[in-house]
Amino acid sequence: SRRRHTRCSGVSWARRCVQETALESLGLEIHKNAFISAGVEVIACAVTAPLRLKCLRTRIMYFTLIITTLSCLLLPFFPIPDQCMLPEETCYQKYFTQTLAMTSKFSVTIFQGILLTYTSEVYPTVVRSSGYGVCMTSGRLGSILMPLIIS
Repeated sequence: SRRRHTRCSGVSWARRCVQETALESLGLEIHKNAFISAGVEVIACAVTAPLRLKCLRTRIMYFTLIITTLSCLLLPFFPIPDQCMLPEETCYQKYFTQTLAMTSKFSVTIFQGILLTYTSEVYPTVVRSSGYGVCMTSGRLGSILMPLIIS
């Protein structure tokens, strides 16, 4: 049972880091994205605190994974044309891509907040630091491998 939790948590940590890195490289206006992304993360952190107290952690994690997966799967269907890449140009693909990316960022941030708590609660006190370390290491490996996956 602990091995299964460790494998699932490790994959979840790696997936979170991969999605976090992938969402930062969408090719839109970098300063505008950073500003909007910061606002989305603040709101998501504010939403996470009450969710942690009122809902089951696994259900929240499944729900946020579904939202993230759906929004990430829709991104390739709305490619941004070359004429829309200029900062002064506007087109629906740019705004739709940004909305999908920020929806995914919102759910990844909630997932991260719940995952931190869930990972520490799954393991007994004796092996908690080792289990948590294995999960964080798999997350960092996901972050390291992400640039290779993108290119």
